[in-house]
Amino acid sequence: SQQTASWKEIRSCVMAVSQVVEYVEEEAWIDQCLDFIGPHLTNAHPRARYSAFQALGQTAYDHDPYVAENHATTLLPMIVTGLDDSNIRVATNAASALASMEDMDPDDLEPHMEGLMTRLVTRLQKGETRTMQET
Repeated sequence: SQQTASWKEIRSCVMAVSQVVEYVEEEAWIDQCLDFIGPHLTNAHPRARYSAFQALGQTAYDHDPYVAENHATTLLPMIVTGLDDSNIRVATNAASALASMEDMDPDDLEPHMEGLMTRLVTRLQKGETRTMQET
């Protein structure tokens, strides 16, 4: 379980899912991969969160438009939270995951637009990292 696993074990498992998910074709299995990744987006350790957002972005990219069309309402609040992460690398991966969900229904995106824009602009104004600016 997440409570007993070390961040290294969680990171390894999340990255393994990230590596194989592009070869998964059955939608129910894609759903299971996302269900596995989701709880780790708020893990106590920044490296686990970083890996989880990277895996989320990879899954969204590999299975576009399926993930954006079927999981946006669940994933967008997690991405908004990730953009506020105290670790800039985690926040940058959250922004990258958002960019990977390019085929979202505007109706799914609209309720989160203000929160997304506020957080993105705040991060960019701080000038914390060039990577965030490029994402």
